[in-house]
Amino acid sequence: MKVVNWFFDRPNTEFFKGWASKWMLGSFLISLSIYVLGNNSNEYRKSVIAFALISLFSIFRNGFVTKLSQQWVLRLTLLFGLYIAFSAFWRPSGLDVFGSQLKHLLFLVVYLSGIAYLQYKIGLIRSFQVVFFASCIVLSVVSIYIFYPEHTWSSRLFSYGNIGNAALLVYGFALGVLCGVFLLFDDIKPLSLRVILGIGTCILTCSALLTQSRGGVIALFFVLVALLCKRYGRQALILTGVLGAAVCLIAYMNLDLRDLRVSSIQARFDIWERMLADMQGRWVFGVGVDGHKLWDLLKPLGSHSHSIYMATYYRGGAIGLLLLFVMLFVLFRQLYINRKERSVQFIAAVLIYCLILSLSDLEDIFRRPSHIWIYFWLPIGLWLGESVKIQERDCCTKAT
Repeated sequence: MKVVNWFFDRPNTEFFKGWASKWMLGSFLISLSIYVLGNNSNEYRKSVIAFALISLFSIFRNGFVTKLSQQWVLRLTLLFGLYIAFSAFWRPSGLDVFGSQLKHLLFLVVYLSGIAYLQYKIGLIRSFQVVFFASCIVLSVVSIYIFYPEHTWSSRLFSYGNIGNAALLVYGFALGVLCGVFLLFDDIKPLSLRVILGIGTCILTCSALLTQSRGGVIALFFVLVALLCKRYGRQALILTGVLGAAVCLIAYMNLDLRDLRVSSIQARFDIWERMLADMQGRWVFGVGVDGHKLWDLLKPLGSHSHSIYMATYYRGGAIGLLLLFVMLFVLFRQLYINRKERSVQFIAAVLIYCLILSLSDLEDIFRRPSHIWIYFWLPIGLWLGESVKIQERDCCTKAT
C-alpha cells in the first residue's frame, strides 16, 4: 500500500475496486512504454486507441464530462480544432478531409478526457514520470550497446523502433530527463534510490547529447536552467552556464556538428520559404488541411513543416495562429495562477520544452496519434484533470 501511495499523487482505494479503472490505467501506462520501446508508430497508435476506447466507460460516469466541459482550455481546443477541420473546404474534395479531421478531433478529445480523468482521480503524474523515465533508461542503454560497437563515438546516436530516428530519440530522452529531475525534486527516500535516479538522469542527458539534435538539446537546456534557478537561485544559473558552455565546446570539437550546423538550419528556412510561397497571399485563412503530408510540396527538403507555428499558419492562416496563441495564453495563465502546485510545475516544464522545440521542429498538432500527442496534448490532458480537482478544492475551501 505504501508503494501505491507513493506511485500516485492522490491514491484512491475506490478507484482501484472496479475493473474498468484498472484497465484504463494499465492501458495508459502500457501506451507510454510502447511509445518509447515499441517497434513502430502503428503499435503506439493502436495502444492509444485501446486506451481511448477503454476510457469511454469511465469518463461518462459520475458527471465527469460535465465538469470537464466547463474548462476553457478544452473549449478553446475544440474551437481551434473545428476551425482547422473546417479549413478542409478551402481545397477541392474538402468534405472527405473534413470528416477525417472531425474523427481525429473527436478521438483527441476522448484521449484528453481519459488522461484528465486519471489525473483527477488518482494524480497520474508521478506514475507517468516513473514509467517514462524507466522506459527511456532501457532504450538508452540498449541503443548505446547496439549502436556504438559498429560506429564511432562521433556518429549521431540512432536506435530502433518508434523513436529510432535521432530527432525523435532526443525528444524522448529529454522528457525522460525532466521526469528524472522532478522525481529527484520529490526528495525520495532512501538515498540509494536517489543515487539511482541521479545516475539515470545523467545517462539520459548524455544520450540526448549523443543524438546531436541541437533543437531538442537546446530546449532541454533552457528548461533545466529555469528549473534549477527556481529551486536553487542564481548560483545554479552560473553553474549551468559554465557546464553548458563546456559541453557545447566539447561537442563542437569532437562530434560531427560542422556539417549539421549550417545545412539543417538552411533546410528549415528553405522549407518555410516554400510553404509561404505556396500560400500565395492566403495569409488570413491559410491553404487548409488536405488530408496528406507536405512531402509532395517539400521534397527533397523534408516531409513536414519543422514548426508547429508554421504548420498552423500554413493550414489555418492568421486566424488559426491566433486561435493557437489564445489557447496557449489561457492555458499558461491558469498554470501561472497555480504555479505553486508541484504537478503544475511539471506540466508547465513539459509544455515549455515542447513550445521551444516547436520553433524549429514538430508539425501539425491535429492529426492521428503521433509523438506530438506525448509532448503537447498529454500535458494538456494532465492539466485539465488537475484543473477540475483544484476548482473542486477551492469550492470546498470557500464553503467552509
